[in-house]
Amino acid sequence: MSRRAYPVHNWWAEIAIGVAVSVVATLMLITLWASSGGESVNLLFFLVPGIAFGARAANQYRNRHLARAAA
Repeated sequence: MSRRAYPVHNWWAEIAIGVAVSVVATLMLITLWASSGGESVNLLFFLVPGIAFGARAANQYRNRHLARAAA
């Protein structure tokens, strides 16, 4: 299956998964940092890893569905 043939509903699901995982990962990092008594830091310190986790989860979702469609 080519990238052009990737269904639209999978795009929306991929975006939703990426955003949800990013938000949850960012909130978990903030909670862990606050509970450990860490000093004040910039929000980007938490956002960058959170977005990276979300992008990875969305990529895994896409690869699973492309592999399933190609089989």
